[in-house]
Amino acid sequence: MTLAPRALAIACFTTGMALAAPIAQAAEAVYRWVDANGVVHFTQNAPRGVPYEQVSTGGPGSRNPPSFYNPRRTTPTAPARTEATPAPDDGAGAVDTELQQRQAELQAEAQARLSELAAARRRNCEMAREQFEEFTTFARIRVSDGQGGMRILSEEERAERVAEAEQAILVNCDDAG
Repeated sequence: MTLAPRALAIACFTTGMALAAPIAQAAEAVYRWVDANGVVHFTQNAPRGVPYEQVSTGGPGSRNPPSFYNPRRTTPTAPARTEATPAPDDGAGAVDTELQQRQAELQAEAQARLSELAAARRRNCEMAREQFEEFTTFARIRVSDGQGGMRILSEEERAERVAEAEQAILVNCDDAG
């Protein structure tokens, strides 16, 4: 009978040690930093050459670990500590300049594309207004029959074309509506 309490004590001690290991690991310092792409990282080692924030010191009364929803969550007992390390001259400035140049190029391309789209909308607006005027002004409109000849639109077809032109005006003309 004496073995059972002793075995139970050993089992409890061993289990307690197994449970204490993750707690000890969670007590290590955690650092928060943002990379060049704007991605937030959390690491156990302080990063080199980038500003970082120590979000957990690992001791009693330290900050709560960051949560998924609020990475800046803290307890009132431990104010946030920000330690910025000077960036070494490793050509990172050249990378930043290249990124800024590429961003400027992309913005210029986007602006040119927007200008092209605006010009296309203006052309479509003018064409839709011309078609609307034609289909509402003339009662007999001749169109190709697809076999090299001409035919006159029926009243139903003309009404459909008028509705299509009205829709095109609403979509493409800024002053429609």
